[in-house]
Amino acid sequence: MKMKNEHVFKLSEINAYFFDLPFVNDIARQGLIRLDECISILNYYPQTQNSALVYQFQNIKSVVLENEKNSDIVRNTLSKVPSIINDIRSYF
Repeated sequence: MKMKNEHVFKLSEINAYFFDLPFVNDIARQGLIRLDECISILNYYPQTQNSALVYQFQNIKSVVLENEKNSDIVRNTLSKVPSIINDIRSYF
């Protein structure tokens, strides 16, 4: 099954956001919203449901939740997201 264009576009937007993270106070909240979108997109497709990619996004999400007040840890953790998004191509 091929990925829908709307999902490809959304993942590209999310990838660009995480590639060049803004310096804002609520980076954890904004990052969590985008991580949830990535997980939702991956859960839409049978080949990526319960995959290592979903597990990686969930791990990043838990680290961000645990360290919401420490923007340095959050920023460092969220900077790993683009490499995971690039790995999605191998499933399609």
